Amino acid sequence: MEASFYPELPVPIVFALILLFTPLAAEVAHAEQWTTYTDKEAGFSVSYPADWEIETKPMPRAEIRMEAPGGEAPTRCGFGYERQDEVASVDPNTWLEVHLSGGVFLEMYREKYDEVSLVKTHKDQWAGQDAAFIEASYLTRPREDRDATRYQTRLTFARDQYGVYDSRCVVPEEDSETWGAVLSQIVASFTIL
Repeated sequence: MEASFYPELPVPIVFALILLFTPLAAEVAHAEQWTTYTDKEAGFSVSYPADWEIETKPMPRAEIRMEAPGGEAPTRCGFGYERQDEVASVDPNTWLEVHLSGGVFLEMYREKYDEVSLVKTHKDQWAGQDAAFIEASYLTRPREDRDATRYQTRLTFARDQYGVYDSRCVVPEEDSETWGAVLSQIVASFTIL
């Protein structure tokens, strides 16, 4: 009798393994079908899963908003560019430090949401620019048509000499494992032309 490298597994264990890895296979397959949006006037492009719904706006505040299919509480990402005359007069390091503090973000979000908390901030490169990365969480306020939902959000800010590039991605906390890698891939695909 020949020894096998693969152990014989009972049928219930084989089925359990198939069920365990099926969602992962679906996410990988989902991630293979991507499309790219380019806004030449604003000077950026970004790739996203082809089955996500998008909405765009032209300059002066160029923007693409995208939403994952399905789900009661949606997973969303938005990217934009806005010319800001005053950005040229602010020292790039000072501008970056203000964004890294998270103060502007926290103030704005506390007006609309509950339990807003800053998870972490860091400086890194994004699309070839120094950028501020902010991670936070918040709780939406309940409405007649929906319960409160805890969201995780990732914000990114970078600038050039004329204006500001930004990304805003939000995912319901219970979906963060499903969509986290996809959101990271979308943010990493952002390119300044």
